[in-house]
This record gives sequence, C-alpha cells and structure tokens, in this order.
Amino acid sequence: MLSRIIRQWVAQKKKGGILPDEEWEEEFCNSVNLQLEALLEPLDYQIAFDKKTGIRSFEKQQLSYLIPFLASKVHEFKAKDIIIPKPGYSGFKVEDRALSSVQETLAQDIRDTLGTNVVIHELVFSMVTSRSFVFEIYYEGSFRVKREFSDEDIESEGGVRDALESFFDEIVSAIEPFGFEVTSTPSRRQRSRNNEYLFGVYYAPCIGFSESDVQGEGCYAIRGDASTDEVNEHGIDFEDTLVDETNALLNSILNENLPPNANLIFSKISYVGDPEEAFEIYDELIC
Repeated sequence: MLSRIIRQWVAQKKKGGILPDEEWEEEFCNSVNLQLEALLEPLDYQIAFDKKTGIRSFEKQQLSYLIPFLASKVHEFKAKDIIIPKPGYSGFKVEDRALSSVQETLAQDIRDTLGTNVVIHELVFSMVTSRSFVFEIYYEGSFRVKREFSDEDIESEGGVRDALESFFDEIVSAIEPFGFEVTSTPSRRQRSRNNEYLFGVYYAPCIGFSESDVQGEGCYAIRGDASTDEVNEHGIDFEDTLVDETNALLNSILNENLPPNANLIFSKISYVGDPEEAFEIYDELIC
C-alpha cells in the first residue's frame, strides 16, 4: 500500500542560508531516510526519499524545508471488503469504509511511531494499490540423457547421423514449448560409447513478484502509477529465495517432459542473472 508522507525537517545551516546543492541534499536526505527506516521497519514499512517531489522551502523560511518521503506497507483485505463490479470482470475495488479504516490506522501508526523524532507537516495517501513486478530472469545449464540405439533404430532412420539428428530434434521439440532453448547438442557423427548425450540449455522466463516480495526504492520512492522506466530509475530487486524455487521447478520440468526413450541421468540448471530491472508492472488492485 503506497502512501506519500511529507515531513518538515529543519535543514542544517549552510553559508548564506541557501537551499543545499544536489550532492549535499542527497547525503542529508539519505541520513534522514536511515533514521526513519530504523523507526518504521519494525512495523513492516519501507521508506524512501521522494526524489520526484524534492525538497522545498517551508513557508518561505530560509532554514526550514519540507522533505518528502514515501512509505509503503502491504495490507491484505478480507474477502468481504472486496467489490467485483460485474461477473467475469478481472478488476476489483476495495469497499470504501474498509479502505478508509486501514488508511486511518496506518496514519496513526506512523504518527505514534515517529513521535517527537520528526515533525509531520502533512500525511497524504496519494494512491492505494497493489502491484506485481515482472522480471526476465536468466538460467543456463546442461542435462545428460541416456539413449541406446539398436541396429534396427539406425537402419530405420537411414544411418547413424540421421538417427542421432532425429533423436536430438525430438529432445528439442519436447522441451521448447516449456520455454527452454537448446544451446548445444552432441556430435551427430557417431554414437556415444556409453550411450549418454549432453545438451546445453538456456531459459529466460518472465516471473512476477508481488509488492511484498520486492525491495528497493523503485517500488516505494515513486507514486503507484509510475511507469516501468520510473521504477527502474530508482532501482528494484527481488528475493533470491524465489529464484531458487524457480530453479528447482525448471529441473523438474525437464525430468517430466523429455521423450520416453530419453532417460535423464543428470541435470544442472542455475540462475545466471537478470537485467536488474522490472520488465513490466501490473496493477492488481483498482481503486
């Protein structure tokens, strides 16, 4: 749940009492950000300086400034609080009274927690939404299968080369529908002495992570209607444990979908990286 919090903070005095330059402003705001995080993170809030709004003077005072921060906390509504506009409609809304109640609770939590540490000049819920961040993740690895060819198999295919090529094509056709790309195949010149054949694979799935699974300023330092480019400009990441779960899934997909005549004896597919940027963003809650 995204909310915009604007707090008043008395800036440190500089020569001439002018607004800090960008470098000093960033350093100072990061320091304040760390203090707010220490206070609010125990309550599962994430905090980030709102670079888009930026610091501005408070009532034309030379040494007092408004420093905007964004706070986010995920809240799961009960089924009775959800409104489906019409049958078959994919979007939904939260009942107004339930939404207002949660906003009031969050606002009070923030005020009570920050107490006298900062002066809250304004507390605004600019948007309430749940978002899903989609990443393209890269995996690569290899797997080894065992396939014994009889003389009849070789003869029916028209020779060793054609028999091997037919078998390799069968492997590719079986796993490509699941998103795998075969990057290397064994030699087609002759059969393997131990009847084992090694294939290289690459996999680049698009995986969606809910707001509670992602981290970084990109999901909190800008408003909930921000574009993918704006989110990536601030930075965003996801939990590594989810990558490990996907890794295990890929190995099981291989094991279950190879052709019947290919016995899997080894596979190792590992996460190798990602662009460190969200590929797409979906709004799951319409308010």
